[in-house]
Amino acid sequence: MSNSFNLFKNNSNEIFIKLDNILFIPFGVDYIREDIIPVQMETSYSDGVVFKYNVPCATINTSKNEPIKVKDIIKLLPGVDILPISDERFKLKNPQNEIQENGRVAKKYLDYLVDIYTENTGEYKGGKIRYQSEYKVSEEAFIDIYFELCCQQLKDAEQEFWTKGIRKKAEEKFEQSQREGWQTPFSNSVEDWEDELKHGYLGHHHAGLGYPFNDGRVLFEILLPLHSARMSFLTADLGNAIRQYRPTQSPFDWTIYDGFLEDEELVPKWSSSGTKYQSNKNLVSFYELDFLFWDGQEFISIELDGNSKKLSDYSAKKENLEKCNNLTLRNLANRDLEWLINHFSSESSPDLEYRTETLSALFSEPVLKFWETVEEESPITKLFNKQEWDKNHHMYDTDDYKYSFSARKKRLDEEIYPQLPWHLRYPDGYVYFDDPTE
Repeated sequence: MSNSFNLFKNNSNEIFIKLDNILFIPFGVDYIREDIIPVQMETSYSDGVVFKYNVPCATINTSKNEPIKVKDIIKLLPGVDILPISDERFKLKNPQNEIQENGRVAKKYLDYLVDIYTENTGEYKGGKIRYQSEYKVSEEAFIDIYFELCCQQLKDAEQEFWTKGIRKKAEEKFEQSQREGWQTPFSNSVEDWEDELKHGYLGHHHAGLGYPFNDGRVLFEILLPLHSARMSFLTADLGNAIRQYRPTQSPFDWTIYDGFLEDEELVPKWSSSGTKYQSNKNLVSFYELDFLFWDGQEFISIELDGNSKKLSDYSAKKENLEKCNNLTLRNLANRDLEWLINHFSSESSPDLEYRTETLSALFSEPVLKFWETVEEESPITKLFNKQEWDKNHHMYDTDDYKYSFSARKKRLDEEIYPQLPWHLRYPDGYVYFDDPTE
């Protein structure tokens, strides 16, 4: 699918340019009310055009499988300084050795990024819901529960690996040893193989496990919900008119003449009498979406049915949004969000399978099992796990091993780290999922 553009010219000789596959999605700021141009052209180069963000904005190329993720926050918020994960505020609280002293905590950095995101993405104005012993605005509560659920899903996946995953591997090894007649001390039973495999992973948290448990920076692959995203959608009548239209041959890809479609039927028009309102809402529907995900293939819109939302407004929005080919609309009542928060964020949560099944009505698997959508060649899959750092400092203290570690570390520094966003690069120590010293 190639990128192209269409030129629209109305009977007032105004020209509009529609970029195919390229979307600029402002979010988090009511730029209509504040009279801000969200994106403006800066200049043209011989190989492209430079635009400038004036408000938080996501750029999406729908022809590429490039989801919007937490790691992209640094590219979405103009005028906001963001610290890198290497900063000392993300150290372990009570380091016990050199490895921990040099380590960083991904969950602390995630909380920091989410706080910055929340502070810079507009007014949260939904109804309040009970959140443990306090009350929170539903939109803030949604962000809290969403990121906690994603983290808990990863914890559940690791727990499932130590139970079901290793058990399955042990059964396969036992069957193979019986079939091929292996003579080893641990070939007598599935349980012996299970103990051997656990010992092989050193039997403690995060040690020696491969992706997604190799490094805490997998957390920044979580899909980012764009709060208060602003998009326009064609109404049914306009959609029918466009489908029936056949463009004529002209210097423009698509020229709109008087009597067919005017610019009022292409872009939202705003009138003002104290409070701004959309004057052509029956033609082009401009919506503020509570939360919008882009998973690389489609949009997922989460609408919170708060106390201040009129049912008629939601119904009209739902009718138009459901006509979009690449958008899934899901709604969540405040009472259901309250139930999610108070039942699914505790440490004593259900297992991964039950959690995923229960939440699938709201969140698709690419959202909750975010680590499964990461490409195999992504640098995040090649980062050192805790076992590598432990061995280098405490085990296998031989020249051969030190040389091997040094060679792998050199490849990490020269080939893998440069592929990470600059704020996630940290070559001096291990990045833990959460803080084992707290």
